[in-house]
Order: sequence, then structure tokens, then C-alpha cells
Amino acid sequence: MSATPISPDFTPSVLDGIEQIDAVWENTDTLIVKLEQTNNPYVKAANIINEYKTNGYLEINGKRSYEAFFFINSVTDIAAILKHCNLSNDEVKIVCASEDKNQAKLSGYTISNSRDANKKFTFITSKSFEGADYFSDTGLCFVVSNSRNKNTLLDISTDIYQIAGRIRTETNPFRNTLVHIFNTTGKRKLNLDITYDEYKISIQNEIELATKIINAVNEANNGKGIAEKMIKSEYIMNDGNGKYLLNDMVVKLDLMNFKIEQ
Repeated sequence: MSATPISPDFTPSVLDGIEQIDAVWENTDTLIVKLEQTNNPYVKAANIINEYKTNGYLEINGKRSYEAFFFINSVTDIAAILKHCNLSNDEVKIVCASEDKNQAKLSGYTISNSRDANKKFTFITSKSFEGADYFSDTGLCFVVSNSRNKNTLLDISTDIYQIAGRIRTETNPFRNTLVHIFNTTGKRKLNLDITYDEYKISIQNEIELATKIINAVNEANNGKGIAEKMIKSEYIMNDGNGKYLLNDMVVKLDLMNFKIEQ
């Protein structure tokens, strides 16, 4: 069972033919997403932090939030915001993987876990996008996506659904509110000016080429080692027994990433 099923287009082929049953829940909550489009998501996040610090709270529709939860999947970018806003270790709770490289980036700050006591500002990476519960009477959830940093791009159909449910306190007036700070600029590998169907056609052309390469290498006798070195397509994988085959999960990942970036 999954709370975040993925589109049939991206379902792993090993699940082909297995019946899918959708659970229909009664009395569901409506999520309110406030969109904050900006040229610089981190400056926008910094301005929000400064408003919290100046007033002691952020007011939305007459209700005051005294704690902010920022979901940003980049320790480097979190560190930059901390420095820009001159936040002290006592003001922040940072939930990310406890690794040496992260500790080095967050020099002077403590890496916490989701169960540690709340602070005014909580920064959370994908380590706790799922399966971690947060409790706050007035905490407001901010998702920050920067198109210049692929790590921060989130799938609206899965990741943001998970993030929206992280704050569990039922009396919190902001429990069903999420502020998404994002931009649409930056250099992308993908050509987003084409449609999804046009992108699928381009992928199919790559699949056909990869299939020809796979057949040629698998059928080669003399010079097979040279033929193997010519394989550059990320869609081709070795089955571990000297044969090559199409890696359909990478194909589906490319299709899914295209939709995410759009």
C-alpha cells in the first residue's frame, strides 16, 4: 500500500498485470497551497525569516504563525540561508543526514533529528520528507524549489503530498496550508518547450537506437570487448551474465523528471 501512488506511465514493469485498487477516504481535508513565484527563492525565504524575526510571527488571514518549517533538499542552500539571515544555532533545528560532509557545510550548527525539541526555524531535507512526524501549534510549512538546483525540484504528485502531512497537530490552524516558493528560471538540460507526448517520441527514438546497440553487442563474437566499450547509452545495462538489456526504469525516470520540471 502506498499513500503516494505514481502515474501508470512510470510504474515499474515488474508490476505489469497486477491489479491496482484505489482507496477512497471519507472526510478528507482540503490542502491550501499558496504559490509564491519569485526570481530568487532563497531571497524570498530569507525575507520570510526576517519577518518572523522582526515581528516574532508571520500573520496569514488574521492568524499568527510563530514557527516556520522549511523543506529544502539541499544542505548547501540551507547553510547559505542560515548565513544570510545570521541565524544562531539556538534559533534553528536542522534535520538532514548526519554525515561528515553535511557537518562541514553546517559548521557551527547542530544536526538534529525530527524528534528533537522545536525551534523557531526548522530546516528539513528529503531525509524527513516521509515517515517523520512534527508537532507544532502554529508551525507553517514552506517548500522551497530552486530550478537552478535539481535536488530541490519536487514531484507535486508525490513529494509535496508527503511534506504537506508532516505537521500532525490537529489544532494547528496552518495544518492544511502549504506555501510553495519557486522559480521557473535557470539552465535546464530538458527542452520544456515541447509537449510531454513529443518528449515521449524522442525517448522512443533513443530506445530504438539502444535496442539496436544491445542486439549488436549481444550477437557479437569477435571484437565483443570493443563493442562493449562503445556503449554509452544510460538506457543500456549489463544483466551480470555478459548480456545487455534495456533499463526501462531509467527510461521511466527520464519521463517522470520531464513532468516534474514542467
